[in-house]
Amino acid sequence: MLTIFIAGIRATTECDIKKIIALSTLRQLGVIICSIGLNSPTMATFHIITHALFKALLFICAGQLIANHIHGQDLRWMGNLASQNPITSSSILVANIALCGLPFLAGFYSKDLIIEYILTSGFNTLIIAISFIAIGFTTFYSIRFSLLVIWRPLNHLPLFNPTETYSTIIPISIISFISIIIGSLILWIIPIQTIPLLIPLSSKIITISIIMVGILISWYLTLKKVVSDALLLKIHLTNYASCIIWFLVVLSTQPIINSSLKTSHHLLKHSDQGWFEQLTAQGLFSKIISRRILIQKTNLYTPTRLITRSAIVLTYTLLITFLIAC
Repeated sequence: MLTIFIAGIRATTECDIKKIIALSTLRQLGVIICSIGLNSPTMATFHIITHALFKALLFICAGQLIANHIHGQDLRWMGNLASQNPITSSSILVANIALCGLPFLAGFYSKDLIIEYILTSGFNTLIIAISFIAIGFTTFYSIRFSLLVIWRPLNHLPLFNPTETYSTIIPISIISFISIIIGSLILWIIPIQTIPLLIPLSSKIITISIIMVGILISWYLTLKKVVSDALLLKIHLTNYASCIIWFLVVLSTQPIINSSLKTSHHLLKHSDQGWFEQLTAQGLFSKIISRRILIQKTNLYTPTRLITRSAIVLTYTLLITFLIAC
């Protein structure tokens, strides 16, 4: 639940298109783990299949957007996709509303089953509230993504002309069609065996209501040009917290990584670059070089010194020969 909640908050303040999709994937992995924790691996598998299809569609569309914007990934530089790339914009909209869990699309059937299990599994009110808030966050950043890319005017001069090619239109169209029908098709061909769930009508309606509220809030903030300026990024504390995934990095992986890096640096400095280096080839090479420099400094090979030393050696040799002969 913590992964679902934090990833949802992080995605609402992000402007990088690839990071938004990655955080959305992280949130869906949290949903899958949650369904496994509910002792329902069948629902987890069902959600993996549906999520893989509409998320693959979203990745292809994002790649098309990044290629058309000269490898730019910032949502604030994108817009007016509906008139430039109609098929890509339609596919993005299909993928995002499937991600929200709008009825009768791929994401609706698996998410609806998981939410019903959460409501009937005896969890406390906090867990249920976090689940519904996470649904609202998913709807918020998905609709924000669609609004900023598809209908908002461009924020820069039209320096290029985005085009659609058949190499991208054909796979996008096929996956879009599959994303629309795959949820009901799986339930029709392979009925998922679940425990009969009896929940009140208000609990069934509350999920759809939260989705609609998320859509309305996202639409309102986008029209007011608050989302495009990244509301939470204007505040220093929330900006810093969002960059480090709301202090999760500081509280989880960063202490372990810092201690490992410090230990590795200490070992590198005092062993591999310390005494071990001096006792092996590098140390011997340094001693040879230093001895050679010393010899060169003390022995200046000038002609006068060479003649003098040669005379001394010759005289010494003749003296030894004379003494031996006598």
